[in-house]
Amino acid sequence: MKIDFFKSVLWVCLTFLTLNATAWAKDFLPGETVMVAYPANNIKDDAYIIGLVRQQVKNGDYQISVLDYVKGHDYGISCVPIRENELGQATNEVVWEMWTDRTQLFGKGMQYIVPQANVRKLQTGQFDFIERNNLYITFSRWKSNAPIMTLDQFDIAMAKAKSLGLSELVPALVLAKKERESYYEPGIGRPYWPYEAVPKLNDLMADVITTLKSDKQLNQLWRQKSRDWKNKTISTQHYFLIEALDKILFDASYESAEDDLDKVDPAVLKQFRERLRILGAKV
Repeated sequence: MKIDFFKSVLWVCLTFLTLNATAWAKDFLPGETVMVAYPANNIKDDAYIIGLVRQQVKNGDYQISVLDYVKGHDYGISCVPIRENELGQATNEVVWEMWTDRTQLFGKGMQYIVPQANVRKLQTGQFDFIERNNLYITFSRWKSNAPIMTLDQFDIAMAKAKSLGLSELVPALVLAKKERESYYEPGIGRPYWPYEAVPKLNDLMADVITTLKSDKQLNQLWRQKSRDWKNKTISTQHYFLIEALDKILFDASYESAEDDLDKVDPAVLKQFRERLRILGAKV
Protein backbone atom coordinates (compact mmCIF):
# COMPACT_ATOMS: atom_id res chain seq x y z
CA MET A 1 0.00 0.00 0.00
CA LYS A 2 2.84 2.38 0.89
CA ILE A 3 4.55 1.67 -2.43
CA ASP A 4 1.31 2.41 -4.30
CA PHE A 5 0.88 5.61 -2.32
CA PHE A 6 4.38 6.85 -3.12
CA LYS A 7 3.90 5.90 -6.77
CA SER A 8 0.74 8.00 -6.84
CA VAL A 9 2.48 10.95 -5.23
CA LEU A 10 5.40 10.63 -7.65
CA TRP A 11 3.01 10.48 -10.63
CA VAL A 12 1.19 13.62 -9.47
CA CYS A 13 4.47 15.49 -8.98
CA LEU A 14 5.84 14.45 -12.36
CA THR A 15 2.56 15.39 -14.04
CA PHE A 16 2.60 18.81 -12.39
CA LEU A 17 6.21 19.42 -13.39
CA THR A 18 5.51 18.34 -16.96
CA LEU A 19 2.46 20.57 -17.27
CA ASN A 20 4.29 23.47 -15.66
CA ALA A 21 7.26 23.06 -17.99
CA THR A 22 4.92 22.91 -20.97
CA ALA A 23 3.12 26.05 -19.87
CA TRP A 24 6.39 27.96 -19.61
CA ALA A 25 8.03 26.45 -22.69
CA LYS A 26 8.82 28.74 -25.58
CA ASP A 27 6.22 28.50 -28.29
CA PHE A 28 8.75 28.95 -31.08
CA LEU A 29 12.37 27.91 -31.20
CA PRO A 30 15.27 29.40 -33.18
CA GLY A 31 15.10 28.21 -36.77
CA GLU A 32 11.30 27.92 -36.91
CA THR A 33 9.45 29.72 -39.68
CA VAL A 34 6.54 31.75 -38.31
CA MET A 35 3.94 34.29 -39.35
CA VAL A 36 3.79 37.67 -37.64
CA ALA A 37 0.16 38.68 -38.14
CA TYR A 38 -1.19 42.22 -38.42
CA PRO A 39 -4.92 41.83 -39.06
CA ALA A 40 -6.70 45.02 -40.12
CA ASN A 41 -10.18 46.05 -39.03
CA ASN A 42 -11.26 46.31 -42.67
CA ILE A 43 -9.62 42.94 -43.56
CA LYS A 44 -8.50 44.19 -46.99
CA ASP A 45 -5.45 45.83 -45.39
CA ASP A 46 -4.36 42.71 -43.51
CA ALA A 47 -0.58 42.47 -43.36
CA TYR A 48 1.90 39.87 -42.20
CA ILE A 49 5.56 38.95 -42.06
CA ILE A 50 6.94 35.49 -42.75
CA GLY A 51 10.08 35.22 -40.68
CA LEU A 52 12.72 32.91 -39.28
CA VAL A 53 12.96 32.94 -35.49
CA ARG A 54 16.44 33.91 -34.29
CA GLN A 55 15.74 34.12 -30.58
CA GLN A 56 13.17 35.00 -27.97
CA VAL A 57 14.18 38.11 -26.05
CA LYS A 58 13.75 38.65 -22.32
CA ASN A 59 10.26 40.16 -22.44
CA GLY A 60 8.96 37.26 -24.54
CA ASP A 61 9.04 38.99 -27.92
CA TYR A 62 10.76 37.32 -30.86
CA GLN A 63 13.71 38.42 -32.92
CA ILE A 64 13.32 37.31 -36.53
CA SER A 65 14.89 37.49 -39.95
CA VAL A 66 12.40 38.45 -42.65
CA LEU A 67 11.70 35.97 -45.45
CA ASP A 68 8.64 37.67 -46.95
CA TYR A 69 6.10 40.34 -46.05
CA VAL A 70 3.09 42.31 -47.26
CA LYS A 71 4.22 45.67 -48.58
CA GLY A 72 2.54 48.94 -47.65
CA HIS A 73 1.93 48.33 -43.93
CA ASP A 74 3.69 50.58 -41.39
CA TYR A 75 5.75 48.02 -39.49
CA GLY A 76 7.54 50.73 -37.52
CA ILE A 77 4.60 50.86 -35.12
CA SER A 78 5.43 47.44 -33.66
CA CYS A 79 8.83 46.25 -34.94
CA VAL A 80 12.26 47.17 -33.59
CA PRO A 81 15.15 47.05 -36.13
CA ILE A 82 18.36 45.27 -35.09
CA ARG A 83 21.47 45.51 -37.26
CA GLU A 84 23.29 42.37 -38.42
CA ASN A 85 27.06 42.09 -38.78
CA GLU A 86 28.83 40.82 -41.89
CA LEU A 87 28.28 37.23 -40.76
CA GLY A 88 24.51 37.75 -40.57
CA GLN A 89 24.54 37.73 -36.78
CA ALA A 90 22.51 40.19 -34.73
CA THR A 91 24.56 42.90 -33.02
CA ASN A 92 21.82 43.92 -30.55
CA GLU A 93 22.27 47.44 -31.94
CA VAL A 94 18.94 49.18 -32.49
CA VAL A 95 19.22 51.16 -35.72
CA TRP A 96 16.10 53.24 -36.35
CA GLU A 97 18.16 55.63 -38.50
CA MET A 98 18.81 52.84 -41.04
CA TRP A 99 15.10 52.13 -41.40
CA THR A 100 13.84 55.20 -43.20
CA ASP A 101 10.89 53.62 -45.04
CA ARG A 102 9.06 51.57 -42.44
CA THR A 103 6.67 50.06 -44.95
CA GLN A 104 9.64 48.06 -46.25
CA LEU A 105 11.59 45.36 -44.43
CA PHE A 106 15.18 44.41 -45.20
CA GLY A 107 15.81 40.72 -45.82
CA LYS A 108 19.55 41.10 -45.24
CA GLY A 109 21.50 43.33 -42.90
CA MET A 110 18.62 43.66 -40.46
CA GLN A 111 16.64 41.61 -38.00
CA TYR A 112 13.49 42.72 -36.21
CA ILE A 113 12.04 42.27 -32.77
CA VAL A 114 8.31 41.65 -33.14
CA PRO A 115 5.55 41.38 -30.49
CA GLN A 116 5.04 37.90 -29.08
CA ALA A 117 1.26 38.35 -29.31
CA ASN A 118 1.47 38.69 -33.10
CA VAL A 119 3.60 35.60 -33.74
CA ARG A 120 1.72 32.53 -34.91
CA LYS A 121 2.38 29.12 -36.37
CA LEU A 122 2.89 29.55 -40.08
CA GLN A 123 0.19 27.13 -41.24
CA THR A 124 -2.40 28.36 -38.73
CA GLY A 125 -1.75 32.00 -39.55
CA GLN A 126 -1.92 31.39 -43.29
CA PHE A 127 -5.19 29.47 -42.95
CA ASP A 128 -6.82 32.21 -40.85
CA PHE A 129 -5.75 34.96 -43.23
CA ILE A 130 -7.05 33.00 -46.23
CA GLU A 131 -10.38 32.53 -44.46
CA ARG A 132 -10.51 36.23 -43.55
CA ASN A 133 -9.93 37.05 -47.21
CA ASN A 134 -12.70 34.63 -48.22
CA LEU A 135 -15.09 36.49 -45.92
CA TYR A 136 -14.07 39.77 -47.51
CA ILE A 137 -14.68 38.27 -50.97
CA THR A 138 -18.19 37.14 -49.95
CA PHE A 139 -19.01 40.62 -48.68
CA SER A 140 -17.53 42.22 -51.80
CA ARG A 141 -19.54 39.94 -54.10
CA TRP A 142 -22.70 41.11 -52.37
CA LYS A 143 -21.62 44.74 -52.73
CA SER A 144 -21.04 44.24 -56.45
CA ASN A 145 -24.47 42.60 -56.91
CA ALA A 146 -23.07 39.24 -57.99
CA PRO A 147 -25.84 37.56 -60.01
CA ILE A 148 -25.24 34.09 -58.57
CA MET A 149 -25.18 34.28 -54.80
CA THR A 150 -27.36 32.06 -52.64
CA LEU A 151 -28.66 33.07 -49.23
CA ASP A 152 -26.89 30.18 -47.53
CA GLN A 153 -23.58 31.80 -48.47
CA PHE A 154 -24.37 34.52 -45.94
CA ASP A 155 -25.14 31.90 -43.28
CA ILE A 156 -21.85 30.13 -44.03
CA ALA A 157 -19.99 33.44 -43.86
CA MET A 158 -21.57 34.33 -40.51
CA ALA A 159 -20.63 30.96 -39.02
CA LYS A 160 -17.11 31.27 -40.38
CA ALA A 161 -16.76 34.81 -39.02
CA LYS A 162 -17.71 33.62 -35.54
CA SER A 163 -15.24 30.73 -35.70
CA LEU A 164 -12.44 33.14 -36.65
CA GLY A 165 -13.24 35.55 -33.83
CA LEU A 166 -14.77 38.01 -36.30
CA SER A 167 -18.23 38.28 -34.77
CA GLU A 168 -18.07 42.03 -35.41
CA LEU A 169 -18.62 41.25 -39.08
CA VAL A 170 -21.91 39.45 -38.43
CA PRO A 171 -24.26 42.51 -38.12
CA ALA A 172 -23.22 43.71 -41.59
CA LEU A 173 -23.72 40.22 -43.03
CA VAL A 174 -27.19 40.07 -41.45
CA LEU A 175 -28.17 43.30 -43.23
CA ALA A 176 -26.55 42.10 -46.45
CA LYS A 177 -28.60 38.91 -46.37
CA LYS A 178 -31.81 40.87 -45.70
CA GLU A 179 -31.09 43.14 -48.65
CA ARG A 180 -30.44 40.17 -50.91
CA GLU A 181 -33.75 38.67 -49.79
CA SER A 182 -35.46 41.94 -50.72
CA TYR A 183 -34.36 41.73 -54.35
CA TYR A 184 -34.21 38.01 -55.11
CA GLU A 185 -36.66 35.16 -54.72
CA PRO A 186 -35.48 32.28 -52.51
CA GLY A 187 -34.31 29.15 -54.26
CA ILE A 188 -33.60 29.88 -57.92
CA GLY A 189 -32.98 33.54 -57.12
CA ARG A 190 -35.38 35.15 -59.58
CA PRO A 191 -35.04 38.94 -59.32
CA TYR A 192 -38.15 40.61 -57.94
CA TRP A 193 -39.89 43.28 -59.93
CA PRO A 194 -39.52 46.70 -58.28
CA TYR A 195 -43.14 46.66 -57.09
CA GLU A 196 -42.43 43.28 -55.43
CA ALA A 197 -39.21 44.48 -53.84
CA VAL A 198 -40.45 47.76 -52.35
CA PRO A 199 -42.52 46.26 -49.48
CA LYS A 200 -39.54 44.15 -48.46
CA LEU A 201 -37.20 47.13 -48.76
CA ASN A 202 -39.58 49.17 -46.64
CA ASP A 203 -39.11 46.65 -43.83
CA LEU A 204 -35.36 46.72 -44.40
CA MET A 205 -35.29 50.52 -44.07
CA ALA A 206 -37.01 50.13 -40.71
CA ASP A 207 -34.24 47.73 -39.66
CA VAL A 208 -31.59 50.19 -40.85
CA ILE A 209 -33.15 53.07 -38.89
CA THR A 210 -33.32 50.86 -35.78
CA THR A 211 -29.67 49.87 -36.23
CA LEU A 212 -28.59 53.51 -36.39
CA LYS A 213 -30.75 54.56 -33.44
CA SER A 214 -29.31 51.78 -31.29
CA ASP A 215 -25.70 52.78 -32.02
CA LYS A 216 -25.05 56.52 -31.74
CA GLN A 217 -21.40 56.21 -32.71
CA LEU A 218 -22.29 54.28 -35.86
CA ASN A 219 -24.92 56.88 -36.73
CA GLN A 220 -22.37 59.67 -36.31
CA LEU A 221 -19.68 57.90 -38.32
CA TRP A 222 -22.06 56.93 -41.12
CA ARG A 223 -23.37 60.47 -41.56
CA GLN A 224 -19.89 62.02 -41.69
CA LYS A 225 -18.95 63.47 -45.05
CA SER A 226 -15.28 62.66 -44.51
CA ARG A 227 -14.49 58.96 -44.65
CA ASP A 228 -10.73 59.12 -44.08
CA TRP A 229 -10.68 55.93 -42.02
CA LYS A 230 -6.89 55.50 -42.25
CA ASN A 231 -6.45 58.46 -39.94
CA LYS A 232 -9.20 57.34 -37.58
CA THR A 233 -9.73 54.32 -35.41
CA ILE A 234 -12.82 52.47 -36.56
CA SER A 235 -13.93 49.03 -35.45
CA THR A 236 -14.51 46.10 -37.77
CA GLN A 237 -18.21 46.20 -36.92
CA HIS A 238 -18.60 49.87 -37.77
CA TYR A 239 -16.48 49.68 -40.91
CA PHE A 240 -18.52 46.88 -42.47
CA LEU A 241 -21.86 48.26 -41.26
CA ILE A 242 -21.06 51.59 -42.91
CA GLU A 243 -20.15 49.79 -46.14
CA ALA A 244 -23.40 47.84 -45.95
CA LEU A 245 -25.55 50.87 -45.14
CA ASP A 246 -24.09 52.84 -48.06
CA LYS A 247 -24.98 50.10 -50.52
CA ILE A 248 -28.41 49.44 -49.06
CA LEU A 249 -29.41 53.11 -49.18
CA PHE A 250 -28.01 53.61 -52.69
CA ASP A 251 -29.86 50.59 -54.08
CA ALA A 252 -33.11 51.43 -52.29
CA SER A 253 -33.03 55.03 -53.53
CA TYR A 254 -32.66 53.78 -57.08
CA GLU A 255 -35.53 51.34 -56.59
CA SER A 256 -37.80 54.10 -55.27
CA ALA A 257 -37.59 55.86 -58.65
CA GLU A 258 -38.65 52.89 -60.79
CA ASP A 259 -41.64 53.28 -63.13
CA ASP A 260 -43.93 50.39 -62.19
CA LEU A 261 -44.45 51.31 -58.53
CA ASP A 262 -48.13 52.05 -59.10
CA LYS A 263 -48.72 48.41 -58.16
CA VAL A 264 -47.35 49.04 -54.66
CA ASP A 265 -49.74 49.84 -51.82
CA PRO A 266 -49.66 53.69 -51.73
CA ALA A 267 -49.29 53.73 -47.94
CA VAL A 268 -46.32 51.37 -48.11
CA LEU A 269 -44.69 53.37 -50.91
CA LYS A 270 -45.17 56.61 -48.98
CA GLN A 271 -43.67 55.10 -45.84
CA PHE A 272 -40.77 53.65 -47.83
CA ARG A 273 -39.88 57.06 -49.26
CA GLU A 274 -40.27 58.75 -45.88
CA ARG A 275 -37.84 56.28 -44.36
CA LEU A 276 -35.40 56.91 -47.19
CA ARG A 277 -35.57 60.65 -46.46
CA ILE A 278 -34.90 60.00 -42.77
CA LEU A 279 -31.76 58.21 -43.91
CA GLY A 280 -30.70 61.18 -46.00
CA ALA A 281 -31.75 60.03 -49.46
CA LYS A 282 -33.10 62.59 -51.91
CA VAL A 283 -36.30 60.99 -53.17
